Amino acid sequence: MIPLISPPINNVFELVTTTPTNMVDIATKFEHSVQKKTHNILLVDDDPLVEIVIRAMLAEHNFNIDFAPSAIEAMLMVSQGNYDIILMDIVMPEFTGTDAMLKLKKHINPASTKIIAHTANKDGVSDSEYLNLGFDSVLLKPVKQSVLIEMVKSLLT
Repeated sequence: MIPLISPPINNVFELVTTTPTNMVDIATKFEHSVQKKTHNILLVDDDPLVEIVIRAMLAEHNFNIDFAPSAIEAMLMVSQGNYDIILMDIVMPEFTGTDAMLKLKKHINPASTKIIAHTANKDGVSDSEYLNLGFDSVLLKPVKQSVLIEMVKSLLT
C-alpha cells in the first residue's frame, strides 16, 4: 500500500525504485497489449447474415473487421485503407467477386494483402481454378470456424 505522505523524491531513479511492483506489472501488461499487431480484414458479401456469422467466428481474435456489402464499396474501402485479408464473396450483384479481385489486384500489394474466394456455389469451378484466377485461397460456405481461423492465420504468417 502506498503511504499517504511519502518522503520527497530527489530523482527519477528514486521514483522508479519506489513505484509499487503491481503498478509496474500493470504498466508492462498495458504496453504489451498496445504493441500487439491488429490485423485488418475486409469482408465483402451482399448477405448481412454472413457478416454476423463471420464476426462471431472471429470475435475472440485480435482482428479489425470491416464489412462491404458490394464489390464497388469494397474497392472504395481498399482505396482508403490497408487490409491484410479480403474475404470476397463470389456471387454478388453489379459484378462478381472474381471481377472485383482482378481489379483490386492492380491496386494492392499482393505480398501484404491476401484475397480469399468465399462462395457457396462453385458451379463446377475447382479450388485450383480460383487460385489460377488470382485468389490466394478458397473457403466454401458455410464455413466452419476452425477452418476459417486456420486459413486466416496461415495467410497472415
